[in-house]
Amino acid sequence: MSLKFLRRRSLAAVLLAAALVFAGCGDDEPGNGNNSNNQADAGTEDAGTEDAGTEDTGNEDTGNEDTGGGDTCTETEGGVEICDGIDNDCDGEVDEDATDTTTYYTDQDDDGYGDDATAVEACEQPADTITTGGDCDDSDAAINPDADEVCDGVDNDCDGDVDSANVVAQDCATQEGVCSGAQTSTCDNGSYATCGASEFGPDYVGSADESWMCDGLDNNCDGTADEVCCGAAGNNSEPTATTLGDGSDYIYSGAFGPARPTVIEPANGAPADAAALVVWEESQTSIAAQHIDDMGSPVGSKYTKSVNNATASTVVATAQGYDLIWGETSDTSGNDKVVEIYVQPLTATLSNSGSSSMLFEETEVGKELTTLSAAYHDRGVIVGTTSITLGPIVGGLIYRIDDRANSTQTLDLGTGGLFGRIYMRSVATDSGLLLTWFTDGGTGNDPKLRGKHYSSTGVASGSFEVTFADQDTGQYDLFQTDSNEVTVVFPEARGSNNALVAAPVDFSSGTAGTKVDLTSSSANHLSPAVDGRDTDGDGYADAMTVVWVIESTTGTTLVGSSFDANNLGTMGSNSIIAPNATNLDNSSIIVTDRGAVAAWQTRTTDEVKTAPMSYQGPGICP
Repeated sequence: MSLKFLRRRSLAAVLLAAALVFAGCGDDEPGNGNNSNNQADAGTEDAGTEDAGTEDTGNEDTGNEDTGGGDTCTETEGGVEICDGIDNDCDGEVDEDATDTTTYYTDQDDDGYGDDATAVEACEQPADTITTGGDCDDSDAAINPDADEVCDGVDNDCDGDVDSANVVAQDCATQEGVCSGAQTSTCDNGSYATCGASEFGPDYVGSADESWMCDGLDNNCDGTADEVCCGAAGNNSEPTATTLGDGSDYIYSGAFGPARPTVIEPANGAPADAAALVVWEESQTSIAAQHIDDMGSPVGSKYTKSVNNATASTVVATAQGYDLIWGETSDTSGNDKVVEIYVQPLTATLSNSGSSSMLFEETEVGKELTTLSAAYHDRGVIVGTTSITLGPIVGGLIYRIDDRANSTQTLDLGTGGLFGRIYMRSVATDSGLLLTWFTDGGTGNDPKLRGKHYSSTGVASGSFEVTFADQDTGQYDLFQTDSNEVTVVFPEARGSNNALVAAPVDFSSGTAGTKVDLTSSSANHLSPAVDGRDTDGDGYADAMTVVWVIESTTGTTLVGSSFDANNLGTMGSNSIIAPNATNLDNSSIIVTDRGAVAAWQTRTTDEVKTAPMSYQGPGICP
């Protein structure tokens, strides 16, 4: 913007100023009327003689200011003329030779910017007054308000703001690893601010979290990639597992050993270091619950619930804390068995919150409860069940946490084939509760993945039934990845492809997308468990972390990796979480703020163990 730097006095202004002299400046006092320097009016010398009370005739002083010693008006600022539109020294002129202490930048070279700092003496006030100082002289090659501001506490571009917007970016001090090329234009008290995560990008983590980013990158910008990750940078050992407690050798879960522990996110109000809660059957007469941190280590004391004859357990986090849910199977006379399901409300710090309630009871010949799976949404809880008599049976119930004992609705969902196997998962969606189950068919039945969706009050809102070729092992897990959509992960049939695969399923329309291989067909892939996190901010999981069991002739190995739910494809290299020596079985997984934690139960030693892993899969060595 060009600066107007000269405001000329008009003839009218001069006449007005003269008039103000006559009107505003009184007669000289008798005997004290000498003009300064003994100069006479109109250039005639008074020779030291007083004006004797006679007024000046309106003739202006010839360029000399009165000093305040002779005129009868009251002068301001000690007789100094200032730039204010007033004849401060009563000499008949307004703002002549005025002093203006403000520094202005005038456009003397006509380049469109105020270049030259000058104290304007004659009220040559520009239209744009720059009062901040700055490096605004002709030595600058190109002064540009849109490009030349730097972080130095100076108004370099002469726009009136110090270190304002459009600051020229400067390289960050750290340029190693993922920080290479990072720049900052943020100012902090006249200097460029220290760079951080916002400048270094999404792959950057601090040194304390470097071990959780096992991705082949130097994430903490120290010059070394994956220096402490297991399975990377020459460190191929598995992470150190933590044993939470004993597992029951009584629990029945079909052909693949003990039931998997339940692991969920902590409730609001849980201990500060808690990254998850793990629940499992410690014995026939004890259900255990333990908070863990993001390394899988215990946080706080373990909670135990004494029961009669536990055959399955699970847990959900609610608005009030937790609901611990378990099933009992008791023999009666003859072949009859009583199946019961109970709930114990807990606080977020694992103490009883009220008494337990019985949700369900049924007596049937030979029936035995095998697994439970539960999910919570908007004060409603859905509990899926599997049981067995001559064949597998899937069922369920829904209750409200406001009135647990009196609000239970039972769900009759279907049965599997004779001698077949049945698997079931409960999922909380953004719109309600989803119960899914898979039957491997058995004799005369096609293998199918089925599901029903309910509101939190138990109102059915849709169902689906899809078939995937070669999915006859039945094992699977799933997680919501879009509105009305879950991504299902399952192994191909033994003797077929043997790969772990994934496919999207729209549970509102009952349609399934194309399945995609996540792994190669090197061995049997069993018992997948999956959890996800939202990295793109759309409210749904897209970065999926998965663990599963690889079964070979030498034993079983728990491995982990990750994949993008929005772009299904082959995962990266598998990382070992627990090796063959543990003889492990079914596992669970939870994604934490820093990485993920896997929990599993061993077959031969009957222990419940945990171990950390990164989002990308490789385990972490504590």
